[in-house]
Amino acid sequence: MNRLFTSVLFLNFLLSWSAMADAPPALKDNMNAIGKLVKSITLAVNDKTKNAASAAQAKQLEQLFTAVLAQEPDTIPQMPPEQQAPALAQYKTLIQQEITDCQRLETAFTTNDNASATTILQDMQNDKSTGHDKFKKD
Repeated sequence: MNRLFTSVLFLNFLLSWSAMADAPPALKDNMNAIGKLVKSITLAVNDKTKNAASAAQAKQLEQLFTAVLAQEPDTIPQMPPEQQAPALAQYKTLIQQEITDCQRLETAFTTNDNASATTILQDMQNDKSTGHDKFKKD
């Protein structure tokens, strides 16, 4: 009996662990990964020898922002019901702009246009500030 209980308990642990491992990253985790990539790209933006790596990181950013597009900030469900749909639409518009900026950033690095890359990174920073002001909890 004790052996059966231990086996069931172990199986339950494995199933729970497997389910957690398969869960997609949370919005906060994706945003932290985005922040690290942006920091890395920003540090290398003036070094044309790193443009290929920066272009690849811009592609990774695009993929992360695409994942974030399907996620909803915790602040939206806390809003009055009549504000939720417009807020979600505004959030998705900001994230879609970031995706477009990532595509532009990748192109800038691919064509060795580091001046444009710098401008795009500033645009992305401005969008981040706007989004965090509206949708991030303190």
